[in-house]
Amino acid sequence: MLRWEHLPGSTLYCVYTRSQQGGYAPFIPGERPHIDFGALGSGVISDALQVKLSFAWQL
Repeated sequence: MLRWEHLPGSTLYCVYTRSQQGGYAPFIPGERPHIDFGALGSGVISDALQVKLSFAWQL
């Protein structure tokens, strides 16, 4: 997260997030779920960048 304030009350926020699925082995009835380390990094990736500008008008 990045925050920058130009004037009191005026703020710019930038937030970058990343999520990734994968790593769990397929479910087999009768076995406990476990992590498959060979599958890490092979799942669906989602990147998001959010920017918010809040500007205070000073008269």
